[in-house]
Amino acid sequence: MSTLEREYPSFLPDRVHPQCKDTLCGPHPKNVILLACDAFGFLPPVSKLSLAQTMYHFIIGYTALVAGTEDGIKEPMATFFACFRAVFIMIHPTKYATMRAEKMQKHGATGWLVNHGWSGGRINADKV
Repeated sequence: MSTLEREYPSFLPDRVHPQCKDTLCGPHPKNVILLACDAFGFLPPVSKLSLAQTMYHFIIGYTALVAGTEDGIKEPMATFFACFRAVFIMIHPTKYATMRAEKMQKHGATGWLVNHGWSGGRINADKV
């Protein structure tokens, strides 16, 4: 197994994971959903993305740290996690995004950005 294969995210390859039986694997996804928690109201609730936009949002990994979900956070704080898993990636984020885009294009998947944070203004805007 090459280094790239070991680092290749399990949701991307055509090859079957060694512990997965062919009969237990489903079809390739038709929708790829990226979740973002926007505590500042910049993002709409749901966005259908082009392939380029999907790559962009995957690479930047925008979200917010909010009180109640993160220790020591009192006010929301915007943050960026490359590929939504910054500390775990082993190769450059653009390589992961390119691999994802190739698979999405090959299998006709559509990208979506779902904001499970706030829309139309920042969190606690009425208290500012």
